[in-house]
Amino acid sequence: MNLFLLEPEVSGGHGEFTIYRTDYGVKQVDKVQFLDYEFDGWLGDHLITSTPCFIITKELDEIFKQLNIGDYSVEECLVSESSIFEELYEDKLLPEFLRMLPNGKISIKDNTYGNWSGHHFCLTEKAYLVVTAEVVTVLEKYARHCRITTLDANS
Repeated sequence: MNLFLLEPEVSGGHGEFTIYRTDYGVKQVDKVQFLDYEFDGWLGDHLITSTPCFIITKELDEIFKQLNIGDYSVEECLVSESSIFEELYEDKLLPEFLRMLPNGKISIKDNTYGNWSGHHFCLTEKAYLVVTAEVVTVLEKYARHCRITTLDANS
C-alpha cells in the first residue's frame, strides 16, 4: 500500500504569541504548547505548515469529518497577519484555522515507510506529515500547492 509524504504550503511562521515547552526530551511536535500562526502570504491552501505544526481550515476539518477521515485532533490557535501580509493583501480575509495534531506514527527512510500505526494522518520522528490515499484525494482540491511524494512500504 502506498502512503504519501506531504509538504504543505508555508504561508508564514510562528508568531510572537506562540508558547514553547522547554522540557527536556519532549517530542518535536509537542514543543509548541500554543500556536500563533503569523501569515506573511497565502496562496489559498486549506492545509498549511510551519515546522513542527500544521493548521487546517475549519472547512477542511468539516469535510474530513463528513468523510469519516479522522485520526487527528484539533486545537484552537491564534491566526495573525504580519505587516507584509497586510501590505500585500490589504483586503484579504483569512478563513478560520485550527491546529491539526495527527494521531498516527510512522517511520520513513528515503521513499519508503515502516512501523505505520495504520492511521490516516501520521507524523514521523522529524514531524513530517504522512497520509493515506483517501486524504490525498481530498487535498487535490483543497491543498493545490502541497508537494506530495509517494512512499512505498519497506520490504
